[in-house]
Amino acid sequence: MNKKLVLRTAKFPYFFWSFNRAYTCELDFENHTYKNLDKKTHYVFRDFNPYVFLSLKYLPILLVFYFCFSMYDFSFNKNTIVAYALAFILTLSVNFLENLARKFTSAMILLLSFGIGFFMENYFLLAYA
Repeated sequence: MNKKLVLRTAKFPYFFWSFNRAYTCELDFENHTYKNLDKKTHYVFRDFNPYVFLSLKYLPILLVFYFCFSMYDFSFNKNTIVAYALAFILTLSVNFLENLARKFTSAMILLLSFGIGFFMENYFLLAYA
């Protein structure tokens, strides 16, 4: 059974955090095929061990957290809460908006974080966000 869907696919195999824009595709689960109707490409997919999938998906993020953060990064004072909120909003805008809206919203959030950091006398808030 073929279904036409609109999906976001990864740019690189097994690297799950670099998504393209959404493309119209056709999935055939009986023949295990994926056809990208916009780019005219055809792929065959196979079953994948769920533990390997989850480790490939989340292990790089856990390693980044382990090597880049300390316990002081998770002390929730006013500055870190504002920085994490701005970073979360920036991440949402990057992941859910496209093209000009993404660029404009990201620039506005960065300018807003610069202004908030200047107002809070935390001049490095932009770097944390």
